[in-house]
Amino acid sequence: MMLMPMVSPYFPMPAGVILHGAWVKGHNSTAAGSPRGFTITDFPAVASGNDRCIVTIVCGDHNSGARTLGLARFNGVDGVVYGTQYAARSTTGYLAAAHWLDGQIPTSAGSYGVQYYSSNILDVGAIVLYLSGIDQTTPLENFVSEIYTSLSVDSVCPVSVLDAAGKTLLSTIFLFNGPDFTPGNIPPSNLTYVGDADMPRTSQIGTATYVAGGYTLSVADDNEQYDWTLDCGSAPSIARTAAICVNPA
Repeated sequence: MMLMPMVSPYFPMPAGVILHGAWVKGHNSTAAGSPRGFTITDFPAVASGNDRCIVTIVCGDHNSGARTLGLARFNGVDGVVYGTQYAARSTTGYLAAAHWLDGQIPTSAGSYGVQYYSSNILDVGAIVLYLSGIDQTTPLENFVSEIYTSLSVDSVCPVSVLDAAGKTLLSTIFLFNGPDFTPGNIPPSNLTYVGDADMPRTSQIGTATYVAGGYTLSVADDNEQYDWTLDCGSAPSIARTAAICVNPA
């Protein structure tokens, strides 16, 4: 009789990266201010000690002047803003990433606020992922972004990431245009699509903002490209794509 190997309960196999929640949300205003943010109403219960991590890519739009993300808060707790930042529309606003580690994250299910602090921002759009099995020393790396102008209603706007194999990845597209802009997108085929959020403008202050985002829990190749394809009623003035890698534990 062949004996089957037994796995000791004292030496469990690594669980790998686990996704507990993914959200794409936005907040818009016709008056500049800070903070900007939103509430996640369906945050799940996950026990501590599982190398948990919340990761976000956020775009803060303003119609005049470059900005930086000075502070990001989840449930009132300060996160770590990733060092690399970009302008949202090449000269205005900001595009940034931030994270919270296991000891900073609630273990109970509930509704929790996410706030982004920067001077004189009109809109924010963001993707937020809640994960476990993430490196608690260096959770984020390889933040990249591309900006596109002279767009058509169906332009392809890629973003590429190097040294990404085996890592978790978030990717987003942000679109900017006037108040009567009708946005839309066809997401990259190599991402799991989360959704989108449209922040339409109700006055001529600034521009309408649109965000869409997705993820992959384990990138297949070191050099991976994500092609965001526009599917708009009218062409936006600017598209900004972004991606960031999340390191497994």
